[in-house]
Amino acid sequence: MLVNDPERGKLLRIERAEFEKALARHPELDAPCGASPPGVKVRHLVFAVVLLASVSHLGKAADEAQRLESVKRLYQQQRWEEVLREAQGTVDQSADFDYYVGMALSRLERWNEARVAFSQGCKESAARRTFSGRARRCGI
Repeated sequence: MLVNDPERGKLLRIERAEFEKALARHPELDAPCGASPPGVKVRHLVFAVVLLASVSHLGKAADEAQRLESVKRLYQQQRWEEVLREAQGTVDQSADFDYYVGMALSRLERWNEARVAFSQGCKESAARRTFSGRARRCGI
């Protein structure tokens, strides 16, 4: 292995074992091992995880907003089956999707399924007045 010797101004050939012993004596020179004080690596890791989680959440919110716009557009075009397909999602999605599912199901005269969708949306968003107001207009 070749190592730069700044005192002599030239490269020296040394064995790998010798090099590792020298690093062991001076851990501050070993970037992967001793460059950071204790705890810094953990803080960097925690920061990276939090950053990734927040970016992921923002992306999910943007995707959900786009999907909701798509559902609204399909609803305005009276494409009920497509509204049902597009509004399918995760359990924690916005209750607005349940509203559009309920409305599409009622347009398809699938009354019991529509009632379930409206009820589910009301339970998920008890604090949100928008869904509750819409559901009351529908007779739920």
